[in-house]
Formats: sequence, structure tokens, C-alpha cells
Amino acid sequence: MRHVTKLILFLFFFPCVAFNSNNNIIGQKSGLTIDNKDLSFSSELKCVTKEKKNPESKEDPIIIKTCTWRKYTFVSTGQPDYRGVYSYDYELFLIDKGKSTKINNSDLFNDKVSRLENLINEKIKSEFDDSVKDTLNRDCLGGVEFTRFEINQMGITFNEDNKIEFNVSLGLGSACLCNDGYSVSFELKDIKEYLK
Repeated sequence: MRHVTKLILFLFFFPCVAFNSNNNIIGQKSGLTIDNKDLSFSSELKCVTKEKKNPESKEDPIIIKTCTWRKYTFVSTGQPDYRGVYSYDYELFLIDKGKSTKINNSDLFNDKVSRLENLINEKIKSEFDDSVKDTLNRDCLGGVEFTRFEINQMGITFNEDNKIEFNVSLGLGSACLCNDGYSVSFELKDIKEYLK
């Protein structure tokens, strides 16, 4: 079964990123700069962000970001609602002999992926525990229990710092969107032992 990931991004006066109850991605940023560190590994990463005319809104365009790394293509498509809140669909494709095939996140990784999942979950759990302790978040997170995420439940993208990001959603309601999403990022070279 193929997975499509969605993101809801607030574009108001404060930075707030949140997610729906499907797979999710956080921190969509445009314009990727390639770092010269470990150039042989990261220089293969290229990202392009384009805006497309939105037939439902004259003010808020559809945003399409395409990142290509080695034989993989990561595509995120953001569509705004009437409030200017963007929902992103994320897809991962394998390019083989000129043919593009949609794949699961797990198809990007080797048989050590469970170790990467554990590492990501540890970092997300730590952030979640810190959020729960904050009294400002109690209304939204008071009764929420952390649940371990598998790689196919995560959204994967790249940020402007040339890092790969893994993002998850707790599936909270619209009133708690600012507390819903968590993100963990890594330099590509730091996770290459898990990549195919």
C-alpha cells in the first residue's frame, strides 16, 4: 500500500506547523543550498520549489517542491484552504531506467531501518515529553500518550540546510494544530548506513 503524507502549515503571525491524522511532514522550506561538507554524498541532492496558479484562490498559489537525490524523487504539493493554511501531500518515487515508480518510505532504506526508526522515535519522544511539561500545552497534550511511529508513518522531506527531515503527527484536532507535529532532521551523511 502506498503512503501519501500531508502537512498543514500555518501562515499567520506566529510560526506554527501542524498535521492531520495521516502521515505528515513539517518544516517545508523553499530553496535548498548545497553544503560543501561531504560533497560526494550530498551534492547529488537538488531541490526546486515552484508556484502554480490556484484556481480556488487568487492570493495563495499551489506550491510544488521537488527534490531529487540519487535515484529517488521526493515531491511535495501544498494546497491552501480558505484561511491560507497549506495542506501538503508528499510522495516518494524511484527512478529506474527513465521510469518513475511511486514507492513507500521503507523502500528508501535497508534492513537496518528499525534502528533508524528507534533513533527518530527517541528524539521525538524527548521533544514530546518536553511539550507535555509546558503548562501552555496541557489543554492539547494533557491526555495524549506517545505512540511509536514506523518509517511509513513519517513524512520525509529536505530542508534548506540540506538535511533530511522525518516528521510525524499526533493526529490532534484543529484547535491543537500547533502541538500536533514533531520533526527530526539529520545530515544525509549521518544516516547513510541506513540508506539503500
